[in-house]
Amino acid sequence: MPTLIKDGHIQPDLLETPPTLTEYLEHQQGHSVLLQGDDDPHPLLPLINNLNLIMIHIPNFNDGRVFSLAVLLRQRYGYTREMRAVGDILPDICYHLHHCGFDSFQIPEPYSVEDALKCLSTFGNPYQSTTRTQIPWFRRKAS
Repeated sequence: MPTLIKDGHIQPDLLETPPTLTEYLEHQQGHSVLLQGDDDPHPLLPLINNLNLIMIHIPNFNDGRVFSLAVLLRQRYGYTREMRAVGDILPDICYHLHHCGFDSFQIPEPYSVEDALKCLSTFGNPYQSTTRTQIPWFRRKAS
């Protein structure tokens, strides 16, 4: 059973894999969807308020499209509910995934879920603006 980090806590992931974007759009049932890094989320826009969970699959830890996809869903589409990263997640990218909008992380074996949890608090104040910190550090410091 995969292990999940959610709300800063380690817990078992009891959720079954949701339908893919194509399946969800075809049937429009359920409250969760599985996206790939190359999926165009635009067709989800009219249905986005029906979703409680958007799961985004990371096929390879060096695939940066998922970061852009998460920011797009949060900032342009206004998605506010749970966004979960699944797939090839190295513990040290969890911090960056979190600041792009991910709330939960399904940590695969053989990686340590404890290390991933520690990585979420690696840095205290991000310099850039993020989906979590709208004002960049230099502006926060000046005020």
